[in-house]
Amino acid sequence: MANDEVRRRKRKPAPTGKRSGTAVKGRPGTDARRKGGNPTAKRTRRSPAPRRERRPGEEIPKIVYSPAIPISGRKFLLWMSSAVAVVLAMVLAFSIFFKVKTITVSGARQYTPWTVVEASGIREGDNLLSFGEIRAMGKIKAALPYIDVVKISIKLPDTVNIDVVELDVTYAIQSEDGTWWLMSSQGKVVEQTDAAAAAAYTQVIGVKLTAPQPGQQAQAQEKQTSETVPEDGDEAVTMPTPVTNGERLQAALTILQSLEANGSIGEAKYIDVSSMTGIELQYGENYLVNLGDSDRLPYKIEYMCKAVAQMPSYQTGSLDLSFKRFEEGIFSPGT
Repeated sequence: MANDEVRRRKRKPAPTGKRSGTAVKGRPGTDARRKGGNPTAKRTRRSPAPRRERRPGEEIPKIVYSPAIPISGRKFLLWMSSAVAVVLAMVLAFSIFFKVKTITVSGARQYTPWTVVEASGIREGDNLLSFGEIRAMGKIKAALPYIDVVKISIKLPDTVNIDVVELDVTYAIQSEDGTWWLMSSQGKVVEQTDAAAAAAYTQVIGVKLTAPQPGQQAQAQEKQTSETVPEDGDEAVTMPTPVTNGERLQAALTILQSLEANGSIGEAKYIDVSSMTGIELQYGENYLVNLGDSDRLPYKIEYMCKAVAQMPSYQTGSLDLSFKRFEEGIFSPGT
């Protein structure tokens, strides 16, 4: 009996997982939160689940990479149609609103504005942004030889401005058939003239042009000739020194350009390149200048202009700038 009483008096333990005043082991603070206890009680970190061992013969799963999701065909078509619509709208606006209505010409003296416009090929009603500026400038220079520089600009919404610079001076030179032509110092053939009119220009003699054409570059037939080279003695001997007409023409152009650079435009009466060892230049009515060979022609022309500027206006004579023996010009007064 005594043992039975003791067993009845023993307190039965609370069943695991049932509600009680204390927290169940493994879930701390659960009852406390439910009964208004501390809600910030720290949870106990769970241990990771045990890793499952791979069975013999089991394949390792492969990693599959999924590509980026492309733009849907519908969105792409919508984007393309919007871009095409914008381009078509711009083209339509240019073709309708930006048309040539006014063409202005400035700088022309030899030609009328109407002549310049006709040569350009630009017409009223042309698309202002697609008529071709480079092509129009080339047409003007080819059709109007006196025009040296052309600039074309547009002013929205309907104006084209053509600015031209004409040649200031030209020179006379003969062709192989004996006709006279006007030419720039850069060798651009301008137009044909007659002997009477050619007398008013600085003439280039000693070389003739081959088949000159207005607006084209001057060409001289490339044939070689021998030069008479003077020796130190009294006699001169003919030596087979090859000189082409192209070299004669280039020497003449160099002299013309040097005269322009020194402000002596139109002062020379003629330039004679018949002998490339004794190039002559008639400066006005007073001075006959011997330039010697074609070496240092720009320097010789500059020297000549400075020397002539220091002489009295009534002085006449010859000026030797061949620099054969001395680096100074030799002036011999006329009688």
